[in-house]
Amino acid sequence: MIGKIIKLTGGFYYIKSGDKIFETRARGNFRHLKVEPIVGDDVEFKYEEKTLGYIEKVYPRKNILTRPKVSNVDLALIVIPVMDPKYNFMIIDKTIVQAEHQGIDVAIAINKCDLNKEDADNLEKIYKNSGFKTFLISKDDEKSVNLLKKYLKGKTVAFCGVSGAGKSTITSLILNRDVEVGKVSEKTKRGR
Repeated sequence: MIGKIIKLTGGFYYIKSGDKIFETRARGNFRHLKVEPIVGDDVEFKYEEKTLGYIEKVYPRKNILTRPKVSNVDLALIVIPVMDPKYNFMIIDKTIVQAEHQGIDVAIAINKCDLNKEDADNLEKIYKNSGFKTFLISKDDEKSVNLLKKYLKGKTVAFCGVSGAGKSTITSLILNRDVEVGKVSEKTKRGR
């Protein structure tokens, strides 16, 4: 069977093939070959109802990101929180450079823009003027979420950004279903 790894947890790989998801493990020979299957990989696997499935082959990747560690991505959506946690231009720029070096398109989602409109507008100006598709997002603004949703349709997207930026919240809004969302620590202003 052929599918795409959509989740990796504790050595278990969850592969989507058609409209089904299969729980598998990687064969031990991958370690000897120094091949590490990651989310986004297209793979060949064997699966039987009564036994655990096994990944047999990892197909060549068109690209790879290291943070988050994913492959075969069409778009890196960099989620920048206006506040809590405060954005860091160096981290944002490193993510942009890494994505572009891999031939991955980049878009910017400026999140929590309702908390500081002036900062949100300044960030939008910086990234729009640099040639990036930019979205101002607020979880309470359905129109902004729908614009982003329309833009992402049909693409394989890696959500990038610091812990607490709002990646899970945006994902929940786009998919219209709950994705586990952590709280932002009062002390560190980072996600938990």
